[in-house]
Amino acid sequence: MKYLKTVLEITIIAVVFAFVFGVFVPIFWKIGDNLPIEASTTFVGAFLGAFLSYLFVRIGIALDNIYSRHAKHRTALIKSEHKLNSALNVIADNIFVVDKYIEIFDGYNSNSEPRVFGNVFHPIPYDESIVIELANVDFINQLFGLHVDFRKLNDSMDTINRMVGKTTDAFVQHHIDHNTYVANIDHNRPQHTEIRQFLEAAAEDTIKTISTARVLCKSETPLSKIIRWTLPANITNKQRKEIKAEISILKSEIDINAQEHKKRIDEIKSNEKSNN
Repeated sequence: MKYLKTVLEITIIAVVFAFVFGVFVPIFWKIGDNLPIEASTTFVGAFLGAFLSYLFVRIGIALDNIYSRHAKHRTALIKSEHKLNSALNVIADNIFVVDKYIEIFDGYNSNSEPRVFGNVFHPIPYDESIVIELANVDFINQLFGLHVDFRKLNDSMDTINRMVGKTTDAFVQHHIDHNTYVANIDHNRPQHTEIRQFLEAAAEDTIKTISTARVLCKSETPLSKIIRWTLPANITNKQRKEIKAEISILKSEIDINAQEHKKRIDEIKSNEKSNN
């Protein structure tokens, strides 16, 4: 927008200059009789034509850059929405892991039968490169903050995975006794409960960010709307008929190729028998 504002300001100045130069200068030339009016008109017309052509080209470039930036921004919004949906699914899976851990070791003590837990937390996916493709500063800050939360959660979950994994391996390999194993479970249980709270908060923030991306995606330039209107989003009935016909043609081509291939193999086998 700042670039467009600059171009418009230059255009306004140029129009004023062109008006003054095109109207008043010929009058002064005519009054002073320094140049014939035909010569001055020809000169002014040629100059204004070239100058205005230059301005129109610059304005066109500016509008093209703005449209390209808007298209890039909208593509980044769609990509961020896709990534955040994936992240939301992983967050839900990790909450399930917490609940299962708490369920399995509920009331677990030294007198309980030995139990082990095989599930692990999965890292929440995110793509930091999307941020630089966005144009909305508020959404950039919102998405960047969410990525920071994801990174911290991933580090914490990775730490818990290592602790649970090492404790389980040590117990299964008889490097620690059951009482020590129970003590480690008692230590890990509060950490699972705490990480669940952070996962729930991350899920809420993710839903909010997805909603923001959806709303921002609805903001389109007039040119974007025209392009979207000229590109059908659905398959027409005529195209469905053409697709059926194309399927028949494709199957026919496959059958012909298969027959030719079989014929070629039969010829090779026949030649081999003749040679033998």
